[in-house]
Amino acid sequence: MKRPLEGRVAIVTGAGQGVGKGIAIVLARGGAKLVINDLKREAGRAEDAANLGATDREKFIALESDAETTARQIIDAGGEAVVCYGDVSD
Repeated sequence: MKRPLEGRVAIVTGAGQGVGKGIAIVLARGGAKLVINDLKREAGRAEDAANLGATDREKFIALESDAETTARQIIDAGGEAVVCYGDVSD
């Protein structure tokens, strides 16, 4: 069965986390090849959580994500993705 986006390329901005990440994953499941864009290399770091309580720190680290993680998840699921960092408004 051919996937509806097979042979298409999608560029998803803000795909390092949240809604953008969800959109990228759905497009990849549909067969699109992805360009994963985000402003920064990391959404969060464990060091940033140093002053949080144990429960909050665990939540922070669990929510940590970035464009490379999104791309890796897509690739691990059999899709194709590359990462491009930068501000698309420039």
